[in-house]
Amino acid sequence: MKRGKENQKFKPRRFLLSRSENLLKYFNKENASRPKAEINLDSLNAVFVPEKIGQLNGLQITYTDRGSTRCIYVYHQDSKEIVDWYQSIRALKLERRKIAFPDKNVSELCEDLTRSFSKEGWLSKKGPRDEPFRKRWFTFDRRKLMYFEEPLNAFAKGEIFIGHKDNCYSIVEGIPADGRTAPGYGFTLHTPDRDFYLSADSKAEMEEWIHELTKVTLTPLTPQDNKIAASMVNKRPTTIYQMMKR
Repeated sequence: MKRGKENQKFKPRRFLLSRSENLLKYFNKENASRPKAEINLDSLNAVFVPEKIGQLNGLQITYTDRGSTRCIYVYHQDSKEIVDWYQSIRALKLERRKIAFPDKNVSELCEDLTRSFSKEGWLSKKGPRDEPFRKRWFTFDRRKLMYFEEPLNAFAKGEIFIGHKDNCYSIVEGIPADGRTAPGYGFTLHTPDRDFYLSADSKAEMEEWIHELTKVTLTPLTPQDNKIAASMVNKRPTTIYQMMKR
């Protein structure tokens, strides 16, 4: 069962995992000859999110679609079936990595085949210029901080790349006086393009977000990070350019 992008209802969809094409495809109808979407496994991530979806065997699939992150929400009544799909995706990704990196051991190749999100939850975010704070659902995935109007939206309302501290990325507690009063516990995310004013409902939640974001700014960029940056180049070209220089 797949959640619709517009009508938000879960409906049966046919999925096909292709080893030869390195694709996950899904079809709107059982007998459809052309897939509704083709997802390259190299950019695909899968995370179990039962509480978020409201289904015991819920899975969130994310991938890059024309520079934006697309989210698909699926579940199956049979827990074994959904786990088999998850493991099959990981197995095909590992198979390709073994071919591409024959000198690396399996434990290294298994790193990051699929990954849980670093953190998710509600935050209040101040809009650009003089806009008020609004509640947004935030998902932090590797170096990509995404915010949605609702947790199960197909696309993020915005995506922020979190680069290295040497390229002017940092997170500090508090919000400047001219940033309006935050409805909770405020903190500021500094990026080369602009500052983002955010607020959590509790001090503990704010500290967790600051910790997770800061940890990434202290970590050197990897080749995979540069790929993420390249996929977001149409979103914020200045930020991405400065990040890729490192």
